[in-house]
Amino acid sequence: MVSAPKVVVCGSWGLGNPGDEAILGCIISGLRSCLRRIDVVALSFNPAHTSRHHGVKAASNLLLGIADKLPLLRKSDLFILGGGGLLQDYSSGLNIPHWMSNLCLATRMGIPTMLYGVGVEPIRFAFYRTQVSRALDEVDVVTVRDDESAKLLKSWGTTNEIHTTADPAWGMEHLVDGDGGYHIEPQAGKELHDGPIIGISLRQWLDLGFSIPRYLLPSYEPRVMGHETGLATNSKVNRFLNAIARLADTLVERVNARIVVLPMWQRADRPISLSFVDRIRHKRQVHLVRDQYSPLELVAAIREMDAFIGTRLHSLLFAAISGTPFIAPVSYTHLRAHETVLD
Repeated sequence: MVSAPKVVVCGSWGLGNPGDEAILGCIISGLRSCLRRIDVVALSFNPAHTSRHHGVKAASNLLLGIADKLPLLRKSDLFILGGGGLLQDYSSGLNIPHWMSNLCLATRMGIPTMLYGVGVEPIRFAFYRTQVSRALDEVDVVTVRDDESAKLLKSWGTTNEIHTTADPAWGMEHLVDGDGGYHIEPQAGKELHDGPIIGISLRQWLDLGFSIPRYLLPSYEPRVMGHETGLATNSKVNRFLNAIARLADTLVERVNARIVVLPMWQRADRPISLSFVDRIRHKRQVHLVRDQYSPLELVAAIREMDAFIGTRLHSLLFAAISGTPFIAPVSYTHLRAHETVLD
């Protein structure tokens, strides 16, 4: 009997980010829809979590986990890196060497490789741009999630053919059926309020240089924003939060809105969400969601809302899938690149 093809998928899963978890779920679903028998192994930052939630084998994606990766790669028929916004250095200067080391390891071992639906953003360091272009020229298939990503790779000297596809998480459209039985906590529900429900989801946005984001550390516990997050003294962030808080107060005053603050990724986004709530005057009309929802639960929760304001790409993608009108109040590169798709 011929053994099932073995595919290793590598990305940011295992950290609890619903966007990344949605991407992995859609990749697995897509692979299984193409092949009845397939053996998928996910390289994850939390293998136990990934295996439990996605029903696949998982191994460590840490640099120190190379001893676990080598035997897996030797037996694999395909290595997939992506999707998600992996090719950037704004969250950490360690991103590029980490992802390229995984990709180069697979290519050097002679394994068919694929870059799948990855987002690319301006990289500050020329050395990293060169590293990316050289590594991708050795990959068998390169696909990115938007035209801007393709243009950036070409501008860095990538000669390989680049195909523009969509963010893999759009595959959730085929997985969403009804409301799934998921609802925001009862006190935030429409049945207890006669005004519109406005969802607001804000993200942490830091320039961490060559450090590792604290929210990726196992010991990290989200707390009220202050010196621990580095955001309290950032004037641009303060102005932004104050403006959104004024908008929330205006919505309460003019249309009796109920404001639901929904941190998409609790570990990373709760501090900025707490700071935002603290700036709103009409706090009795505000509900802060404190539980971490799965991607399908988030789609169902956003479907209950009358409008949604989000700063994470996948929060807007979830809103689009749910059919809820949404606004992106900031102009991050990866949001601008998806304006046409989201429209």
